[in-house]
Amino acid sequence: MQDEPIDPERLARRVAELHNKGVAADGLYGADEVIAGGVLPVRPARSNSWVDDFFRYMRVLIRLEQIAQGPPPAELARLLDAMFNRIIPRLLRPLETGGREIMPRLTHTDLWHGNMATGSDGNPVIFDPACIYGHNEMEIGVWANPRMVAGMPLINSYHEFFAKSAPAEDFTGRNTLYALAFETRVSATVLGNGFFRQELIRYLTDLDNNLPESYEEWAQARGEEICPPKADSGMHWP
Repeated sequence: MQDEPIDPERLARRVAELHNKGVAADGLYGADEVIAGGVLPVRPARSNSWVDDFFRYMRVLIRLEQIAQGPPPAELARLLDAMFNRIIPRLLRPLETGGREIMPRLTHTDLWHGNMATGSDGNPVIFDPACIYGHNEMEIGVWANPRMVAGMPLINSYHEFFAKSAPAEDFTGRNTLYALAFETRVSATVLGNGFFRQELIRYLTDLDNNLPESYEEWAQARGEEICPPKADSGMHWP
């Protein structure tokens, strides 16, 4: 591999190709095997609903984060309650209702700049995956993190090859939620490092301020039928 900057357009095209081709044959989200982000082992749930699968994935990450960083202060506890009971349903249920749908796609889930490089042929190389079948946009949440080298140019390049999921107007919120998922996993692996917990609070505060309505209120305001969850076998918090 070469010590050269990664070409954002080439990387975005290759990641979009992975997502386009890697559709789960059984239609289920999650993974059958234990995955590891850094040193953190996680066994993702399997579900036919992305809302259900992501909810349970985040619940595991938050509990692991609390082992690493200690019990949440009152404000973080309030924000977590809002995330599970309002924000996740508000942002993700619209992906599976109102005639909209997404498919479970193979995702790396740990595509920060330390896990990508330029190969000897000049093409991008990605490595050290923690693969699950998920919503393809979860992959690019980490790219919005201000610490990441890739940044918004890479996100914009990606959308030239893979359009935003509908409703597209929710993309910014979903991107923040997925960036939060990455940061939660990092916080769960760095014992006693308060920086990453503060990042969790920052992301959650942004989502809480910008998404005050529930999924039901959102659907009603748009004149859409309020659809029940596709699956809710594990959707409870705390």
